[in-house]
Amino acid sequence: MMFLIVIMFAIIYVVIVMIGATMGMYDFYFYLIVSIGIMWGQFMFGPKIVE
Repeated sequence: MMFLIVIMFAIIYVVIVMIGATMGMYDFYFYLIVSIGIMWGQFMFGPKIVE
């Protein structure tokens, strides 16, 4: 189950990076904000998924 959660968040991150690259966002700070948002989402929603 944990492996599936890791795969799900990895897919979400790859999709966000692909969208950012398509939009021309190669700035470090853009991906820093996105990664902080993803980590926050994992922290908030991860335990609820595995309950």
